[in-house]
Amino acid sequence: MTARPAAAVAILSSQALLLAAFAAAGRPPGMGAAGACAAAWLLVLWRRAPGATACLAAALGLSVLALLAGAPAWLPAAGCGAALVAWDLTGFCSGGERCPDEEGERALLGSRLRALALGILPGLALALALGILHLRLPFAAVLLAAAGALLALDRAARRWGN
Repeated sequence: MTARPAAAVAILSSQALLLAAFAAAGRPPGMGAAGACAAAWLLVLWRRAPGATACLAAALGLSVLALLAGAPAWLPAAGCGAALVAWDLTGFCSGGERCPDEEGERALLGSRLRALALGILPGLALALALGILHLRLPFAAVLLAAAGALLALDRAARRWGN
């Protein structure tokens, strides 16, 4: 799979998760907004037009609205992660003409997807775990734990990148 189909799959996945979130909350207008966001984002991808950041902002805003509407928290959280992947891959695709070396493009895409997974999956796992576990911790403890997690991710990314 090359970058454009991978970006399209990420776009459709992110918006399908948001559509499911609004469906679970019983909000048909939100479902329509998720569909419209998917259509706009696919148009940005297809035409290589600027606007991927606006589509990401719309998807993140829809995620917040889905949470406020009462959707299960894991659906908008997963939708946010997929939207970040879609945004990154849309930017990756709009970087220029298609690479004539398809094998090289696949290798570059694979490296990009591994880096995205390393950056996004731990955060999604933490969000899902915190959605299941309800801990009452002081703010300072949460702040310290978040800073430690960010430092650990930074070290892992630097070690993995070399």
